[in-house]
Amino acid sequence: MHLPARAALAALLILAPRPAPAQTVGGDTISDLRLRLTTGLSDQMLLLARAAAAALSGRSAEAEAARWAAEDEAGAVAAVLGQRLDPLNRTRLEERWRPHLAAQLAYAEARALPDPRPGQEAAGRMLRAGGDLGAFLETLGTGKPGERLTYRLQLQDIALKKGVDSLAHGNPGFWLRVIRALSSSGATLADPLAAQLALRPSSESRVTQALHIELSRILREHVHLALTATGAALGGRDIEFKAAANALDDNSVDLARAIGNVYGEEAKNQFLELWRTHIGFVVDYTFAVAQKDSTLQAAAVTNLTGYAVDFGQFLNQANPALRVETLRDLVLAHIVGLKGAIDAEAAGDWPVAYTRERQASAHMQVIADPLVAAIVGQFPERYGKR
Repeated sequence: MHLPARAALAALLILAPRPAPAQTVGGDTISDLRLRLTTGLSDQMLLLARAAAAALSGRSAEAEAARWAAEDEAGAVAAVLGQRLDPLNRTRLEERWRPHLAAQLAYAEARALPDPRPGQEAAGRMLRAGGDLGAFLETLGTGKPGERLTYRLQLQDIALKKGVDSLAHGNPGFWLRVIRALSSSGATLADPLAAQLALRPSSESRVTQALHIELSRILREHVHLALTATGAALGGRDIEFKAAANALDDNSVDLARAIGNVYGEEAKNQFLELWRTHIGFVVDYTFAVAQKDSTLQAAAVTNLTGYAVDFGQFLNQANPALRVETLRDLVLAHIVGLKGAIDAEAAGDWPVAYTRERQASAHMQVIADPLVAAIVGQFPERYGKR
């Protein structure tokens, strides 16, 4: 694309409204339910992490908005499950799902206090709430010997407690490693729940389901980690920014590895270089916003617009079924979402920032779905239906 054309697209990007929320509705098959539950649980955990970090550092306005976002995501996940339950069990689920999240958040808030006793009491409530939720889920027929959901939830709560404690001691790097591990562990709950509650079996092979879930989760995690990094940069929290940037790069490596598993080592390396480039442009835009430098902001937006074209061309070369223009538009929408959230972070408008963060995360599903469909169509012998 010629530079004048890229500049015109960049101008449109600057003026574009934020994208509408992408709809991710749990379907009737096992694969539909696994995908929605795994990504929803991951989003819930990453938003919980944002709320906990804000609460621990006394950023009360941000903590309140992040809490709302985490609670709303938790409600959405519970609703997907609740659609498959009778009214009584739906009520019982609601009575346990949200209180467990509230107990997790309460521990982070209590840990910020100088007196250790509220934190100790909150940790006990968190573990009890996790045990109560797990015991209820097991009554739905999902528990198996050696794979108890109560045990899994309590292990997650213990890991979360260790992560919060490390953050309270000024170690955001360990905290983010814990959160990434927890965000990737949603399948340990989603798999048995989907197997028990799905209305229809899936026609997708297990390897296709695994690819779809992996790419979806990693892409959505990218949004949350990117906005964790930009929020820290805008807030002048240098240690947190470096830790978030490292976590974001680890996420990029995971995404490149997933691409490499399909297209090979050379494609993995090329993709990683290209993906890291766009993250660099996002950081450029963030620091330009912090400096209130409109010229640098416009330059970063122009670079991001050019990246959208380069990204489309790269994937089109790997898979001609993926049209350059379609991919360009999808990536431009992703950039619009990130830009809108960064702008809201910079303005301290936390309700809007977290609304846009959730929209941007949901939009990544719109990128993952056609990407997986094209890969399956390209390699039917590896990913085809069984």
